[in-house]
Amino acid sequence: MTDLKIMSHARRRYVERIRQPEHYKHLTICKKYCNECSKLESDLDCVVTNFGRKIDFEIASIYRKCKENNQVIKDSLFLDTVKALNKYKPNRIYYIDKNTIFVVVQTEIPTLVTVLSKDMIDGTIILKNPNVNHVFKTWKSRLDKKREIKQL
Repeated sequence: MTDLKIMSHARRRYVERIRQPEHYKHLTICKKYCNECSKLESDLDCVVTNFGRKIDFEIASIYRKCKENNQVIKDSLFLDTVKALNKYKPNRIYYIDKNTIFVVVQTEIPTLVTVLSKDMIDGTIILKNPNVNHVFKTWKSRLDKKREIKQL
């Protein structure tokens, strides 16, 4: 299919954040692990188990398109934010397609380790880390300005 290894965590995040974000929204906003969280986690496990091949096919086709078109995040503010969160690794590439961001580790076989949604990096999801909030706000402001210019 493609030369991409997809971690089970990435499949789960793809379903949760990209395919059905409204259904799994509770997992993002809940501050404690409650019965609803448990039910949703169980549901997510079933979806990934039963539709894993379909999920992999969707992920692989998006990845292939991003790679062919070199749709990589090179924005210095985003990368600075990742560094500030101590999540930066030089062998990671951030592919972006519409609302989907793939975090791929470059090894012999590229490995998709997680999936982010664009609103996560647009700053619309509030971070608890005050050391990083200003970077997200700056980056979001810059993105908004670019969007305004494109609309003109």
